[in-house]
Amino acid sequence: MLGIEHIGINENFFERGGNSVHAAKVCARCRTQLGVDLSIIELFEKPTIAAIAAATRDRPAAAEDGITKYQGAAMTLTKFDECSLVTDLVEREGFKLRRLGIRVFPKNDLAIQLVDGTEPDELSVMAQRQNMRHFAAAPVKIVAFAKLLSCLRSRPLVGGWKYRYASAGSLYPVQVYLAVHREPVDANELMRATYYYDPVEHSLWPLVRDAKLDISMHAMINRPVFRESAFSLFLVSEQEAITPMYGGEALRFALLEAGMMSQLLDEVAPRCELGLCHIGGVDFEPYRELFRLRKSHVLLHSFLGGRRAESVAVKSSGGDTEYVEEIIHIN
Repeated sequence: MLGIEHIGINENFFERGGNSVHAAKVCARCRTQLGVDLSIIELFEKPTIAAIAAATRDRPAAAEDGITKYQGAAMTLTKFDECSLVTDLVEREGFKLRRLGIRVFPKNDLAIQLVDGTEPDELSVMAQRQNMRHFAAAPVKIVAFAKLLSCLRSRPLVGGWKYRYASAGSLYPVQVYLAVHREPVDANELMRATYYYDPVEHSLWPLVRDAKLDISMHAMINRPVFRESAFSLFLVSEQEAITPMYGGEALRFALLEAGMMSQLLDEVAPRCELGLCHIGGVDFEPYRELFRLRKSHVLLHSFLGGRRAESVAVKSSGGDTEYVEEIIHIN
C-alpha cells in the first residue's frame, strides 16, 4: 500500500508516507480481511501496528450497525483498492482542475439559469476564505480569539438556546479546545496553555499551563505549518452527549456538526486577521491528558492557526506545566 517492503510494528504509519486515503484503505481492509472495526480517527490517534493491535486485541467482531454500514458503503463506492494514488504535484493540480465532482450534461435549453444577485463584497468574502499554510510569528491577541470563537457561541432563547449551526437533536456534542503555542509578550495575549471553550459563557477555561504540543504529532507535510503557527484548534465530540439518542449514527452526526463549525470558523477568521489551516489527522492520543479528556471524547477535526502574514513577528519563551482553575472571559 505504501510501497515499502518492511515496516516495524512501532513505526508511525503517517511518518512512513501514509495519508488519509491510505488510512481509509487500512480501515477497510481491517474490516473485510480481519473482521475488526477500526475507524480512521482511531488510526490517526494510534498510528503504529503495535498500538492498533493492543487497542483491537479484545474487540468483538465487526457488527453491521448504522455507522458501519454507512462507512462500508462509502469505501465500496470509492474503490480505494482499485485506484492508484496521484502523488505528483503537477498531476494533482491537473486532477483538481478536471473538477470531477461536477456533473456534465449535454448542452441544451433544459437547464434553468439561477440569478442570485451576488454582490461584489460577497465575492470578496469568498476569496478571503483560504486554507492558510503560512503565518506571521506574532502571538494572537485575546480579542482576536473572542471574535473568532463568537461564531460558535450559544445564545439563550425562550425555552432553550440557539447556535449559528445545526446539531442533531439540538444536542451539540462537539466541543472546542485551544492550544496556544507561544508565551505572551503582554497582558493582551493568552499564556501558553491548553483551553476549553465554553460556548454558553463565551469564555476560555485554562486547563494545563505551558502545555507543549510536539511537532511529531503532525504528518511530515504539515510540520512546516506547525512551526509557523501560533495555536491549534481541536473539534472533539463528547460521545456520551449524543450516543444515547442516536446510537450507531452518533459519530456521523457529530462529524456533520464539526463540518458546519469548520465552515463558520473559515468565514470568520479573515475578519479577525487570522489564518486557519485544516489538518486532516494528528497523533492526538499522547496529548489527551493536556485537554483533560475522557474515553468518550473523540477527535473529529483540527486546525493550525496564526496571524496573517502581514502581522509583526515576536520571539517566544518557555515556562513550567501546572493546572489552573481561573476562567478567562473573552467578551
